[in-house]
Amino acid sequence: MLLSLVAGPGALYNPVLISLAVIHVFLSFHQTRLRSWVLLSVGSFALASAVYLATAYLVQGPAFLPFVDSYANHYAFLGHFLQPEYVGTVISNFFVFSILSPLPRLPGDLSWKDLYLFGHPLYNIALLLLIALAVCSAVLNALAKYAKKEPWPMALAIWILALTAFFVYFNPRQASLYPSQILLPLLILMQDALSASSARERTKYAGLLLVTALLGLINAQAFFAGPIRK
Repeated sequence: MLLSLVAGPGALYNPVLISLAVIHVFLSFHQTRLRSWVLLSVGSFALASAVYLATAYLVQGPAFLPFVDSYANHYAFLGHFLQPEYVGTVISNFFVFSILSPLPRLPGDLSWKDLYLFGHPLYNIALLLLIALAVCSAVLNALAKYAKKEPWPMALAIWILALTAFFVYFNPRQASLYPSQILLPLLILMQDALSASSARERTKYAGLLLVTALLGLINAQAFFAGPIRK
C-alpha cells in the first residue's frame, strides 16, 4: 500500500504514474491468497486515485475534472492501436531514442521512420544492435527469474509495458516527451540481465564502461546542442 501513496502524488506530475501501483499489485499476487489479493488490488488503486483526485481538486478547484476530460478527449484514442506508425513511434522512442540519440541535434519529434538515421556512422549501427540485444536480454532474464519465483523483474517489465501501451493510446505523435518515465526501470532490468549473464565479470563491466562512454559522448552532443528550432 505504501507504493500507492507514492503513486498518488506522482500522478500529480503525470496522471499515468498512478500505474505505479501495478508493481505492488503484481508482486502481492505471489504472496497472498486470491481473495486477499483482489481486495488489496482494489484498495491500492482506490487509495492512489483518492490521493491524486483529492490533492488535484484542492489545488485546482472545480475546474479540474472538466479540464482533464477535455485534455483526454483531445489526445486519447483507442484507434491509435490500429495504426502501426503510432505503435512503432512509441516503441522506438521508449526503447531506442531514449537511450541513444540518432543526431547531434534533434528535431522536435522523432518517429519510427527516423531509425534510418542510425545507418551512419557505423558505430551507431553497433550501438543500436547492442540496445536491441540489451532489451531482449532484459525481457528473457525477467521471464527466467519469474519462472524461478523471483517476480520483481517481471513486475517492472509489466509496468513498462503498461506505460508503453498507454502512450500508444494517448498522444503517440509526441512520444518523445514521455520515455524518461520508463528509463530508470528499463536500465535496472538491463543491469540485472547483465549481472545474471555467464560472461566473466571483468569482460562484462569493461564492455559496459565502453558502451556507457560512447553513449555519453553521443548523447552529450544532442543535450548541449539542444533541439532544432522550427
